[in-house]
Amino acid sequence: MSIDQGDMPPLAPGATALYERFVALMRAGDIEGARELAPGVVIQTEGWPYAGKTGPLNPAAFQGDASAHKLMYWRDEGGGTYRLRSGAAWYTVVSKGDEYRISEGGLKPVE
Repeated sequence: MSIDQGDMPPLAPGATALYERFVALMRAGDIEGARELAPGVVIQTEGWPYAGKTGPLNPAAFQGDASAHKLMYWRDEGGGTYRLRSGAAWYTVVSKGDEYRISEGGLKPVE
């Protein structure tokens, strides 16, 4: 998956690599691998009681059309923190030196 940066300022390469790896792991159903990249972020694996509402990340949402997980927007919050939005989800990515992790994330509402 390549990220089209368009007119936005560049996203740190480490944040880009982390996002791409996380999405690939979720699409492959490797929940434990995804949790290593997003410690503390809720990844719900059973049921989906959140119809029409924002909810936790769920591997089922990563199946199907891969374009739903193309990054659409990101913002550098400073201090090594980035806010990312794809067509299906939102994330907060933080850096600790050269290492990046997802510290928050969830699915956007599906109507």
